Amino acid sequence: MTNRDKTRLEEFSDEELEAVAECERSLLVEAELKKRYCRWQIAVLEEEKEFRRSRKPRRPAKEWENLWHREVEDVAATCGVSLGYVAEIALKVARET
Repeated sequence: MTNRDKTRLEEFSDEELEAVAECERSLLVEAELKKRYCRWQIAVLEEEKEFRRSRKPRRPAKEWENLWHREVEDVAATCGVSLGYVAEIALKVARET
């Protein structure tokens, strides 16, 4: 059995390159969603704090949900992957956070 240098891309088969690219793409999408989800969650919390201080009206929950959906759509467009792919990861991120 020959030891191959897996740090050199030239040593990878086409299938291995595709598998690594898919893994990296998944990590990129997940990281982008986590960043945006945290930002979105902070905005929700800040609005609640503002409401408690000044009684300024809150956004309806549906509006917040729509804002999150737009973030998910934007991640799909930005990362060049399907919305279904990103939505699946977004559900996981929302459950974990």
